[in-house]
Amino acid sequence: MFACAILLWASAGPSRADGDDYFVSELFNPDGSPISQGGFAGIVKDASGKLVKDATIKIALKVETGQGAFPIAYNAYTNELGRYRSLDPKGVVADFLAIDVEIDPKAVDVTATKDGYEMTRRFVRGRPKSGGFYEIDFVLKQKP
Repeated sequence: MFACAILLWASAGPSRADGDDYFVSELFNPDGSPISQGGFAGIVKDASGKLVKDATIKIALKVETGQGAFPIAYNAYTNELGRYRSLDPKGVVADFLAIDVEIDPKAVDVTATKDGYEMTRRFVRGRPKSGGFYEIDFVLKQKP
């Protein structure tokens, strides 16, 4: 039994909390470095402070191309703990348009919605120096 435990322990790879492997970019620069590993993350609560699950986080941006501005929008969703993490906008643009562009996170429109609620507050909690996740929290108020 001890030998089985050792074999199981030895075969287990490193684990990451909260599904970090899912959010690591699979797109690489010519030098082998990842294109980017950023995005948006945060918490959604209601006006009383309760966590809101199944809220939709919309990430919308416009990318300048040779043929003008091209709008891109995609969603992330909160889990049972009211937390969300979005895909990296730079990676999404690379996937859809096959171009590499610099994206200013301040120019990306990030909103939270849920049926029966309206967004009342948006808190930008943290801005990484380079790459990484921008933390944006939301408060939703239940509609009367």
